[in-house]
Amino acid sequence: MGNKIDLLSVYTNVLLLISASRSEENVETITHGKTVLTSPNYPRRYPSNQHKEWIFNQTTGLWAMTIKDFRLEDSGLCLKDYLLIRRSVSSYSTPVKLCGCSGSHSYTSYFSYGPYLSITFHSDGSGEDIGFFIGVQHLLSFGK
Repeated sequence: MGNKIDLLSVYTNVLLLISASRSEENVETITHGKTVLTSPNYPRRYPSNQHKEWIFNQTTGLWAMTIKDFRLEDSGLCLKDYLLIRRSVSSYSTPVKLCGCSGSHSYTSYFSYGPYLSITFHSDGSGEDIGFFIGVQHLLSFGK
């Protein structure tokens, strides 16, 4: 009986490691400079069931992001496909959740409240569009 429990324990631990490594593959950490973020396959339609997070983290300064093109599936309260922007690690900071058409979001800029910014893209199982093209830059201070 001891061998069955040990084997089950090993199997469970392996499954946990596999699921943890899969989720880490969908998170990219960026610590400096300028970068461009695009949805998968941009400017063609992004696939269903996507989840990707970009974390911008630095010790000083702030991050500026500019949405240059944006077209996601539109839905009430952005429950289907969305882009979630967290401008601070603080739980007091309200995230910005975007979905829908480019006209309302293109060439919109957002600034982090400090040296941390998180951008998460999520698509559900249907209703894909071309996605987004976003520029992100680390600034040592506001206006630089």
